[in-house]
Amino acid sequence: KEAWQTSAAATASNVNMAMWYDAVKDSVEQLIEQAILLSQKYDAVVTNPPYMGSGNMGGLLSEYTKKVYPDTKYDLFACCIKNGFNMLKPTGFNAMVTMHAWMFLSSYETLRDEIIQTKTIRALLQMDNMVMGIAFGTAATIIENSLIKNYTAAFTKIKMSDTGHGVQTGQGQSRDAHRHKDGGNGNRHAEHLKEAGNAAAENLERS
Repeated sequence: KEAWQTSAAATASNVNMAMWYDAVKDSVEQLIEQAILLSQKYDAVVTNPPYMGSGNMGGLLSEYTKKVYPDTKYDLFACCIKNGFNMLKPTGFNAMVTMHAWMFLSSYETLRDEIIQTKTIRALLQMDNMVMGIAFGTAATIIENSLIKNYTAAFTKIKMSDTGHGVQTGQGQSRDAHRHKDGGNGNRHAEHLKEAGNAAAENLERS
């Protein structure tokens, strides 16, 4: 901002430049303020990022994500997870509600590895389809932007049957109750996420 003001003062004797500076002053100062905000590092990033698969992206957005986010280019929500870490201080927290696809799909194995090897999952809440009223599973996560080795995180899974609104079967039990008889809550090391994700990816690819 100071550089812009210095440049304007230095060219004040030039009528054309002075008129140009005056015409764009407000918009440029606004852009400078936005750039300052975007370049800062934060203690926490908290958001529910947009979801958009690469197949629905326009050409410009698709090229941008491929160039800037090659490991998460498959969906905007995953790009936002990645960018969330870029916006944080080393000990900041990335807290997001996203699709849970990044936990399982082979496309996101690199992202999972990065999180496990360089970040610390403090808490992860996985919710089945329709728990939040939407037709796909979601994950609410709090991830620290640095690694604490052997940290024991809190992992919780909410099944549709836990909400009392599971789809009923002929036997009077929800389908979710049949699928998940063994509860999904507990404290675990983040390495379990990699094991579970890789196993799920293999099952999906075989099916």
